Amino acid sequence: MSRPAPASGAGRRRGPAEAAAASGGFAERLPEEIQAASERLAPYLSETPFEPAPGLAPGPGWEVFAKWECFQATGSFKARGALNKLLRLRETGGAAALREGVVTASSGNHARAVAWALSRLGGRGVVFLPETVAESKRAALAERYSGVVELRLVGEDAIEAERAARAEAERGGRPFVSPYNDPDIVAGQGTAGLEMDRALGDEPLDAALIPVGGGGLAAGVAGWLRRRAERAMSDRIARTFTIDRARLGSMAGALSGGNQQKVAVGKWTGSRPKVLLVHEPTRGVDVGARAEIYSHLRSIARQGMGIVFASSDTQEVLGIADTVAAFFRGARVSVRNRRDTDSGLLTREITHPHEGES
Repeated sequence: MSRPAPASGAGRRRGPAEAAAASGGFAERLPEEIQAASERLAPYLSETPFEPAPGLAPGPGWEVFAKWECFQATGSFKARGALNKLLRLRETGGAAALREGVVTASSGNHARAVAWALSRLGGRGVVFLPETVAESKRAALAERYSGVVELRLVGEDAIEAERAARAEAERGGRPFVSPYNDPDIVAGQGTAGLEMDRALGDEPLDAALIPVGGGGLAAGVAGWLRRRAERAMSDRIARTFTIDRARLGSMAGALSGGNQQKVAVGKWTGSRPKVLLVHEPTRGVDVGARAEIYSHLRSIARQGMGIVFASSDTQEVLGIADTVAAFFRGARVSVRNRRDTDSGLLTREITHPHEGES
Protein backbone atom coordinates (compact mmCIF):
# COMPACT_ATOMS: atom_id res chain seq x y z
CA MET A 1 0.00 0.00 0.00
CA SER A 2 1.37 3.37 -0.93
CA ARG A 3 0.81 6.86 0.43
CA PRO A 4 2.85 9.23 -1.73
CA ALA A 5 1.77 12.70 -2.66
CA PRO A 6 -1.00 12.63 -5.28
CA ALA A 7 0.06 12.29 -8.88
CA SER A 8 -0.19 15.57 -10.76
CA GLY A 9 -1.00 16.50 -14.31
CA ALA A 10 -3.63 15.25 -16.71
CA GLY A 11 -3.84 15.14 -20.46
CA ARG A 12 -5.87 13.84 -23.35
CA ARG A 13 -3.20 13.74 -26.00
CA ARG A 14 -1.84 10.29 -26.77
CA GLY A 15 1.91 10.35 -26.37
CA PRO A 16 4.86 8.03 -27.03
CA ALA A 17 4.54 6.00 -23.84
CA GLU A 18 0.86 5.34 -24.46
CA ALA A 19 1.55 4.35 -28.03
CA ALA A 20 4.43 2.08 -26.97
CA ALA A 21 2.31 0.48 -24.28
CA ALA A 22 -0.48 -0.13 -26.77
CA SER A 23 1.92 -2.01 -29.02
CA GLY A 24 2.70 -4.47 -26.23
CA GLY A 25 6.47 -4.01 -26.45
CA PHE A 26 6.79 -1.50 -23.64
CA ALA A 27 4.78 -3.61 -21.19
CA GLU A 28 7.02 -6.59 -21.84
CA ARG A 29 10.22 -4.55 -21.39
CA LEU A 30 9.00 -2.63 -18.37
CA PRO A 31 10.45 -4.83 -15.58
CA GLU A 32 13.90 -4.62 -17.17
CA GLU A 33 13.51 -0.86 -17.60
CA ILE A 34 12.54 -0.53 -13.93
CA GLN A 35 15.56 -2.57 -12.84
CA ALA A 36 17.84 -0.35 -14.94
CA ALA A 37 16.16 2.76 -13.52
CA SER A 38 16.74 1.53 -9.97
CA GLU A 39 20.46 1.17 -10.66
CA ARG A 40 20.55 4.55 -12.40
CA LEU A 41 18.84 6.35 -9.50
CA ALA A 42 20.76 4.66 -6.68
CA PRO A 43 23.53 7.32 -6.43
CA TYR A 44 20.93 10.09 -6.09
CA LEU A 45 17.90 8.72 -4.21
CA SER A 46 17.47 6.78 -0.99
CA GLU A 47 15.03 3.92 -0.58
CA THR A 48 11.90 5.11 1.21
CA PRO A 49 10.43 3.23 4.21
CA PHE A 50 8.01 0.36 3.61
CA GLU A 51 6.56 -0.35 7.01
CA PRO A 52 3.61 -2.02 8.74
CA ALA A 53 0.65 0.35 9.04
CA PRO A 54 -1.81 -1.37 11.41
CA GLY A 55 -3.93 1.76 11.59
CA LEU A 56 -4.87 1.27 7.94
CA ALA A 57 -5.99 -2.35 8.36
CA PRO A 58 -9.75 -2.81 7.74
CA GLY A 59 -10.04 -5.41 10.49
CA PRO A 60 -8.44 -8.31 12.40
CA GLY A 61 -6.26 -10.65 10.38
CA TRP A 62 -5.13 -8.00 7.91
CA GLU A 63 -1.49 -7.05 7.51
CA VAL A 64 -1.10 -3.70 5.75
CA PHE A 65 2.11 -1.93 4.77
CA ALA A 66 2.62 1.66 3.64
CA LYS A 67 5.26 2.93 1.23
CA TRP A 68 6.16 6.34 2.63
CA GLU A 69 7.03 8.35 -0.48
CA CYS A 70 6.56 11.54 1.51
CA PHE A 71 10.16 10.90 2.66
CA GLN A 72 11.44 10.89 -0.91
CA ALA A 73 13.46 13.83 -2.28
CA THR A 74 11.02 16.72 -2.96
CA GLY A 75 8.40 14.97 -0.82
CA SER A 76 6.81 12.72 -3.44
CA PHE A 77 7.45 9.79 -5.78
CA LYS A 78 7.76 12.27 -8.66
CA ALA A 79 11.51 12.58 -8.08
CA ARG A 80 11.95 8.99 -9.29
CA GLY A 81 10.46 9.52 -12.73
CA ALA A 82 11.79 13.02 -13.31
CA LEU A 83 15.36 12.11 -12.40
CA ASN A 84 15.27 8.90 -14.43
CA LYS A 85 14.04 10.79 -17.48
CA LEU A 86 16.72 13.47 -17.22
CA LEU A 87 19.47 10.92 -16.65
CA ARG A 88 18.31 9.05 -19.75
CA LEU A 89 18.38 12.31 -21.72
CA ARG A 90 21.93 12.90 -20.52
CA GLU A 91 22.92 9.34 -21.50
CA THR A 92 21.53 9.70 -25.01
CA GLY A 93 22.20 13.37 -25.72
CA GLY A 94 25.08 14.26 -23.44
CA ALA A 95 25.22 17.00 -20.79
CA ALA A 96 24.39 19.61 -23.43
CA ALA A 97 20.88 18.16 -23.74
CA LEU A 98 20.13 19.36 -20.21
CA ARG A 99 22.07 22.61 -20.40
CA GLU A 100 20.11 23.66 -23.49
CA GLY A 101 16.95 23.19 -21.49
CA VAL A 102 13.94 20.93 -21.18
CA VAL A 103 10.26 21.83 -21.07
CA THR A 104 7.66 20.40 -18.71
CA ALA A 105 4.18 21.05 -17.37
CA SER A 106 2.77 20.35 -13.93
CA SER A 107 0.38 21.47 -11.24
CA GLY A 108 3.23 21.37 -8.74
CA ASN A 109 4.81 18.08 -7.62
CA HIS A 110 6.29 17.06 -10.97
CA ALA A 111 7.55 20.61 -11.55
CA ARG A 112 9.37 20.55 -8.23
CA ALA A 113 10.86 17.14 -9.03
CA VAL A 114 12.11 18.27 -12.44
CA ALA A 115 13.57 21.47 -11.00
CA TRP A 116 15.33 19.52 -8.22
CA ALA A 117 16.72 16.98 -10.71
CA LEU A 118 17.94 19.73 -13.04
CA SER A 119 19.69 21.43 -10.12
CA ARG A 120 21.48 18.15 -9.33
CA LEU A 121 22.50 17.53 -12.92
CA GLY A 122 23.42 21.07 -13.98
CA GLY A 123 20.54 21.59 -16.37
CA ARG A 124 17.91 24.24 -17.05
CA GLY A 125 14.26 24.18 -17.98
CA VAL A 126 10.94 25.91 -18.53
CA VAL A 127 7.99 24.87 -16.36
CA PHE A 128 4.42 25.57 -17.46
CA LEU A 129 1.99 25.85 -14.55
CA PRO A 130 -1.77 26.43 -14.70
CA GLU A 131 -2.83 29.87 -13.53
CA THR A 132 -4.81 28.13 -10.78
CA VAL A 133 -1.72 26.49 -9.24
CA ALA A 134 -1.48 26.79 -5.47
CA GLU A 135 0.47 29.91 -4.58
CA SER A 136 2.56 27.97 -2.07
CA LYS A 137 3.80 25.63 -4.81
CA ARG A 138 4.57 28.48 -7.21
CA ALA A 139 6.41 30.41 -4.51
CA ALA A 140 8.45 27.38 -3.46
CA LEU A 141 9.59 26.82 -7.05
CA ALA A 142 10.42 30.50 -7.54
CA GLU A 143 12.39 30.76 -4.30
CA ARG A 144 14.36 27.51 -4.49
CA TYR A 145 14.93 27.05 -8.20
CA SER A 146 14.83 30.54 -9.75
CA GLY A 147 18.26 30.03 -11.32
CA VAL A 148 17.28 26.62 -12.71
CA VAL A 149 13.79 26.92 -14.18
CA GLU A 150 11.67 29.63 -15.74
CA LEU A 151 8.03 29.57 -14.61
CA ARG A 152 5.19 30.34 -17.01
CA LEU A 153 1.55 30.45 -15.89
CA VAL A 154 -0.76 29.33 -18.70
CA GLY A 155 -4.38 28.17 -18.79
CA GLU A 156 -6.93 27.26 -16.19
CA ASP A 157 -5.85 23.66 -15.61
CA ALA A 158 -3.03 21.17 -16.09
CA ILE A 159 -4.36 20.08 -19.50
CA GLU A 160 -4.03 23.58 -20.94
CA ALA A 161 -0.62 24.02 -19.35
CA GLU A 162 0.58 20.74 -20.82
CA ARG A 163 -0.73 21.64 -24.27
CA ALA A 164 1.19 24.93 -24.16
CA ALA A 165 4.34 23.19 -22.91
CA ARG A 166 4.27 20.61 -25.68
CA ALA A 167 3.89 23.38 -28.26
CA GLU A 168 6.83 25.29 -26.76
CA ALA A 169 9.03 22.17 -26.77
CA GLU A 170 8.17 21.49 -30.39
CA ARG A 171 8.88 25.07 -31.45
CA GLY A 172 12.24 25.14 -29.73
CA GLY A 173 13.28 21.58 -30.54
CA ARG A 174 13.71 20.81 -26.84
CA PRO A 175 12.77 17.66 -24.93
CA PHE A 176 9.36 17.62 -23.30
CA VAL A 177 9.39 15.90 -19.89
CA SER A 178 5.89 14.50 -19.41
CA PRO A 179 4.55 14.22 -15.86
CA TYR A 180 3.30 10.69 -16.58
CA ASN A 181 3.17 9.67 -20.25
CA ASP A 182 6.74 8.65 -20.96
CA PRO A 183 8.46 5.23 -20.71
CA ASP A 184 11.34 6.65 -18.64
CA ILE A 185 8.93 8.39 -16.25
CA VAL A 186 6.91 5.19 -15.80
CA ALA A 187 10.06 3.12 -15.25
CA GLY A 188 11.31 5.59 -12.68
CA GLN A 189 8.04 5.55 -10.74
CA GLY A 190 8.08 1.75 -10.95
CA THR A 191 11.17 1.61 -8.75
CA ALA A 192 8.81 2.13 -5.79
CA GLY A 193 7.23 -1.23 -6.65
CA LEU A 194 10.65 -2.86 -6.95
CA GLU A 195 11.52 -1.65 -3.44
CA MET A 196 8.23 -3.00 -2.08
CA ASP A 197 8.87 -6.37 -3.71
CA ARG A 198 12.40 -6.53 -2.32
CA ALA A 199 11.18 -5.68 1.19
CA LEU A 200 8.42 -8.30 1.11
CA GLY A 201 10.74 -11.09 0.00
CA ASP A 202 8.70 -14.31 -0.11
CA GLU A 203 5.77 -12.85 1.83
CA PRO A 204 2.54 -12.93 -0.21
CA LEU A 205 1.00 -9.73 -1.56
CA ASP A 206 -2.76 -9.82 -2.10
CA ALA A 207 -3.28 -6.28 -3.38
CA ALA A 208 -1.59 -2.92 -3.84
CA LEU A 209 -3.52 0.33 -3.52
CA ILE A 210 -1.98 3.02 -5.74
CA PRO A 211 -3.17 6.62 -6.18
CA VAL A 212 -3.90 7.53 -9.78
CA GLY A 213 -3.63 10.95 -11.39
CA GLY A 214 -1.95 10.68 -14.77
CA GLY A 215 -1.24 6.99 -14.24
CA GLY A 216 2.57 6.92 -14.33
CA LEU A 217 2.96 5.61 -10.78
CA ALA A 218 0.20 3.02 -11.17
CA ALA A 219 1.61 1.79 -14.49
CA GLY A 220 5.14 1.52 -13.14
CA VAL A 221 4.34 -0.17 -9.83
CA ALA A 222 1.83 -2.52 -11.45
CA GLY A 223 4.38 -3.31 -14.17
CA TRP A 224 6.84 -4.53 -11.57
CA LEU A 225 4.32 -6.27 -9.29
CA ARG A 226 2.91 -8.10 -12.30
CA ARG A 227 6.27 -9.85 -12.60
CA ARG A 228 6.10 -10.69 -8.89
CA ALA A 229 2.64 -12.22 -9.42
CA GLU A 230 3.88 -14.19 -12.43
CA ARG A 231 6.83 -15.47 -10.39
CA ALA A 232 4.54 -16.53 -7.55
CA MET A 233 2.21 -18.28 -9.99
CA SER A 234 5.13 -20.10 -11.62
CA ASP A 235 6.37 -21.28 -8.23
CA ARG A 236 2.89 -22.49 -7.29
CA ILE A 237 2.48 -24.40 -10.56
CA ALA A 238 5.91 -25.97 -10.14
CA ARG A 239 4.95 -27.11 -6.62
CA THR A 240 1.64 -28.53 -7.86
CA PHE A 241 2.91 -30.31 -10.96
CA THR A 242 6.15 -31.99 -11.98
CA ILE A 243 7.80 -29.21 -13.97
CA ASP A 244 11.54 -28.57 -14.07
CA ARG A 245 12.10 -25.38 -12.04
CA ALA A 246 14.98 -24.50 -14.35
CA ARG A 247 12.34 -24.04 -17.08
CA LEU A 248 10.16 -21.62 -15.12
CA GLY A 249 11.61 -18.62 -16.92
CA SER A 250 10.77 -20.08 -20.33
CA MET A 251 7.75 -19.18 -22.40
CA ALA A 252 4.99 -21.75 -21.96
CA GLY A 253 5.06 -22.43 -25.70
CA ALA A 254 8.64 -23.68 -25.39
CA LEU A 255 7.60 -26.48 -22.98
CA SER A 256 6.46 -29.97 -23.95
CA GLY A 257 2.77 -30.50 -24.68
CA GLY A 258 2.11 -32.10 -21.31
CA ASN A 259 3.87 -29.32 -19.43
CA GLN A 260 2.02 -26.68 -21.46
CA GLN A 261 -1.27 -28.23 -20.41
CA LYS A 262 -0.20 -28.40 -16.77
CA VAL A 263 0.72 -24.70 -16.88
CA ALA A 264 -2.68 -23.88 -18.43
CA VAL A 265 -4.58 -25.87 -15.78
CA GLY A 266 -2.48 -24.28 -13.04
CA LYS A 267 -3.29 -20.77 -14.32
CA TRP A 268 -7.02 -21.51 -14.56
CA THR A 269 -7.29 -22.95 -11.08
CA GLY A 270 -4.96 -20.34 -9.58
CA SER A 271 -7.54 -17.62 -10.20
CA ARG A 272 -9.84 -19.49 -7.76
CA PRO A 273 -13.09 -19.33 -9.77
CA LYS A 274 -16.28 -20.68 -8.19
CA VAL A 275 -16.86 -22.85 -11.27
CA LEU A 276 -14.18 -24.04 -13.70
CA LEU A 277 -15.06 -25.34 -17.18
CA VAL A 278 -12.40 -27.57 -18.74
CA HIS A 279 -12.74 -29.04 -22.23
CA GLU A 280 -10.59 -32.05 -23.16
CA PRO A 281 -7.88 -30.98 -20.66
CA THR A 282 -5.81 -34.13 -21.17
CA ARG A 283 -6.02 -34.57 -24.93
CA GLY A 284 -2.62 -35.30 -26.42
CA VAL A 285 -0.70 -35.50 -23.13
CA ASP A 286 1.22 -38.47 -21.76
CA VAL A 287 0.02 -40.79 -19.01
CA GLY A 288 2.05 -39.05 -16.30
CA ALA A 289 0.76 -35.57 -17.13
CA ARG A 290 -2.80 -36.92 -17.34
CA ALA A 291 -2.54 -38.43 -13.85
CA GLU A 292 -1.21 -35.15 -12.42
CA ILE A 293 -4.03 -33.12 -13.98
CA TYR A 294 -6.66 -35.55 -12.65
CA SER A 295 -5.13 -35.42 -9.17
CA HIS A 296 -5.10 -31.62 -9.13
CA LEU A 297 -8.69 -31.30 -10.34
CA ARG A 298 -9.90 -33.78 -7.71
CA SER A 299 -8.00 -31.85 -5.03
CA ILE A 300 -9.53 -28.47 -5.84
CA ALA A 301 -12.99 -30.06 -6.19
CA ARG A 302 -12.64 -31.37 -2.62
CA GLN A 303 -11.84 -27.78 -1.58
CA GLY A 304 -15.21 -26.62 -2.92
CA MET A 305 -14.57 -25.51 -6.50
CA GLY A 306 -17.21 -26.65 -8.98
CA ILE A 307 -15.76 -28.28 -12.09
CA VAL A 308 -17.55 -28.92 -15.38
CA PHE A 309 -15.39 -31.48 -17.20
CA ALA A 310 -16.20 -31.90 -20.90
CA SER A 311 -14.62 -34.85 -22.67
CA SER A 312 -15.35 -37.38 -25.44
CA ASP A 313 -13.35 -40.03 -23.57
CA THR A 314 -15.94 -42.03 -21.64
CA GLN A 315 -13.35 -43.81 -19.45
CA GLU A 316 -11.91 -40.44 -18.48
CA VAL A 317 -15.34 -39.07 -17.58
CA LEU A 318 -16.25 -42.12 -15.48
CA GLY A 319 -12.89 -41.96 -13.74
CA ILE A 320 -13.18 -38.37 -12.53
CA ALA A 321 -16.82 -37.23 -12.49
CA ASP A 322 -19.38 -37.48 -9.69
CA THR A 323 -22.33 -36.69 -11.97
CA VAL A 324 -22.34 -37.59 -15.66
CA ALA A 325 -24.39 -35.77 -18.31
CA ALA A 326 -24.54 -37.22 -21.83
CA PHE A 327 -25.12 -34.96 -24.84
CA PHE A 328 -25.85 -35.77 -28.48
CA ARG A 329 -25.64 -33.03 -31.12
CA GLY A 330 -25.99 -30.33 -28.47
CA ALA A 331 -29.06 -31.84 -26.76
CA ARG A 332 -28.89 -33.40 -23.33
CA VAL A 333 -29.72 -37.10 -23.34
CA SER A 334 -29.31 -38.02 -19.68
CA VAL A 335 -27.94 -36.98 -16.28
CA ARG A 336 -26.89 -39.77 -13.96
CA ASN A 337 -24.82 -40.44 -10.89
CA ARG A 338 -21.53 -41.96 -11.96
CA ARG A 339 -22.44 -45.22 -10.17
CA ASP A 340 -25.58 -45.57 -12.32
CA THR A 341 -23.87 -45.66 -15.71
CA ASP A 342 -21.04 -47.47 -17.46
CA SER A 343 -18.84 -47.00 -20.48
CA GLY A 344 -21.09 -48.98 -22.83
CA LEU A 345 -24.27 -47.09 -21.90
CA LEU A 346 -22.50 -43.74 -22.02
CA THR A 347 -21.01 -44.50 -25.44
CA ARG A 348 -24.44 -45.40 -26.85
CA GLU A 349 -25.97 -42.22 -25.45
CA ILE A 350 -23.40 -39.92 -27.04
CA THR A 351 -23.34 -41.71 -30.42
CA HIS A 352 -26.74 -43.40 -31.05
CA PRO A 353 -29.09 -42.24 -28.29
CA HIS A 354 -32.30 -43.28 -30.14
CA GLU A 355 -31.14 -46.73 -31.19
CA GLY A 356 -33.76 -49.35 -30.33
CA GLU A 357 -36.64 -46.89 -30.07
CA SER A 358 -39.76 -47.95 -31.98
